[in-house]
Amino acid sequence: TINTSNASGGLSELIIAAAPLPVKLVNFSAVLESDRSVKLNWRSQSELNFSKYQVERSIDRRSYETIATVNGKGDNSDYAAVDILPGNLAYYQLRMIDLDGSFSLSEVRVVKATDEFKITVSPNPVSSRLNVRFSSFSNPTSIIITSASGATIHSSKLQAGLSSAQIDVSSWQQGVYVLTLQTGTIRKSVRFHKN
Repeated sequence: TINTSNASGGLSELIIAAAPLPVKLVNFSAVLESDRSVKLNWRSQSELNFSKYQVERSIDRRSYETIATVNGKGDNSDYAAVDILPGNLAYYQLRMIDLDGSFSLSEVRVVKATDEFKITVSPNPVSSRLNVRFSSFSNPTSIIITSASGATIHSSKLQAGLSSAQIDVSSWQQGVYVLTLQTGTIRKSVRFHKN
């Protein structure tokens, strides 16, 4: 409520009602893959009189361009879009558009490519213990290993600042596996063989 003076010098009361946002997000993430693709994922909690999402990208955080439009599916829905990083740095946001054309913006997610992110596995092929070496980061790091069929075989979180890990693979079946290392918005994968 705001008190204002009117033309006759008296006080008037102006009541401003905040309109509900067209959508409530549970999360919104942008993750850089090793092939320079950016995977954008988000989940809605509620979508009231909601129309669509516009995924927007900027390289300077001033002007944004729409790279994808995704129609709303209703409350508690998961969404995804993929982009190719246009340089070494990009900013992503969601424009959430209501049926009447009004909109709100999500928080901005920053994706930055770095050539410093390296990962090696040895020995390859491996029979018992896999040594993983990677660039040290100030964020916690996750290691996920999947089989050729995509099933998760191993998952672990490492403390920030570490640059190596050792994983016992002696009981695993022979075959090809993919080790994915993720820290912050950066994700890199490498294949290895188990004898």
